[in-house]
Amino acid sequence: DRDCGSPLRRIENVDEVFLTFDDGPWPRSTPRLLDFCASIGLKATFFLVAERARNSPAIVERIRKEGHSIGNHSLDHTYGHFFRSAADLEAWIGEAQRELMEMTGEPPIAFRSPAGVLTPELPKALAKLGLKHVLWNRRFFDGLCALSPTRAKCAATKIKPGDIVLLHDRERIDEAEFFDSLRELVQVLRSRGFEMRPLLREDL
Repeated sequence: DRDCGSPLRRIENVDEVFLTFDDGPWPRSTPRLLDFCASIGLKATFFLVAERARNSPAIVERIRKEGHSIGNHSLDHTYGHFFRSAADLEAWIGEAQRELMEMTGEPPIAFRSPAGVLTPELPKALAKLGLKHVLWNRRFFDGLCALSPTRAKCAATKIKPGDIVLLHDRERIDEAEFFDSLRELVQVLRSRGFEMRPLLREDL
């Protein structure tokens, strides 16, 4: 088995591509993203911030019921715990894991650190919790600049089987453009013969 603390950036020996959405859930944007996914038959993985999930339990339940996977994206999306002891880091990640499990009835499939932070204490904490660390090998920096259909189309021609794609679920002023871009990404990937599905525990 892989070391729990060694980040997984892509899935080997599969034909699918994995779209992942970080930072939710949000009261306005997440339901609209779920509506969009349902409209095109897209299943993805949502790495949720537990404090935000606590405020939107119905949205969390909808993510689960609609066939998406749920991952742990920390308790509060802060960074200070990464620079404290492994025990402190373990408690912080573990509390998020417990809260998300209480909401969904099953443990989140993996942990993804905010901004992909890696520190020497993180593998120790994850090993104690029995959690895999899932990062990504494709990203659009859509948290910093708007994703355009042109950028999405170009990127989709370079994606390979097993790639884990990082996207963000957040409130946007450019929401229509984001969904146009996401639609373009999915259409190009499907035209290349790729299916997209959620990450599963057995993938990790």
